[in-house]
Amino acid sequence: MADCRQTLRVPPTMLVAMNKIEGKVALVTGGSRGIGAAVALRLAQEGADVVLTYERDKQSAATVVEQIEAAGRRGVEQRAGHPATLPRAGWAIAPRRFR
Repeated sequence: MADCRQTLRVPPTMLVAMNKIEGKVALVTGGSRGIGAAVALRLAQEGADVVLTYERDKQSAATVVEQIEAAGRRGVEQRAGHPATLPRAGWAIAPRRFR
């Protein structure tokens, strides 16, 4: 049986769609571990700056932010809580043209 990773083909339209996030700011809830961390890192690899939230584990969130920054993007971790705190985190890395 063939390894499915070798036979997977990505449609060209999907590649174009991924380039549309270059220079954007992404918000990933639960981005400190598991699927959320994987999504945050992939978004950074595709060119987005990332704001991620965490509930309890600040160290894991800080580790993901370090990996985002190692990919050449900006990252901010924000403890999940009152929704009013998220815009401040987003503005910390939003491109100047949005200010």
